[in-house]
Amino acid sequence: VLNRDYPVVLGTLYFFTLIGLVSRLLSDLSYVLVDPRISFRHVDS
Repeated sequence: VLNRDYPVVLGTLYFFTLIGLVSRLLSDLSYVLVDPRISFRHVDS
């Protein structure tokens, strides 16, 4: 940022954001495998 290298900063931010989103998705999917009581199906209330 100090050298106004914005493409590198934005690319790094995008990369780590993508890693965060993928890790959250994998953790949500692993909950279903670990605990079969958890379901992501829509339930009418």
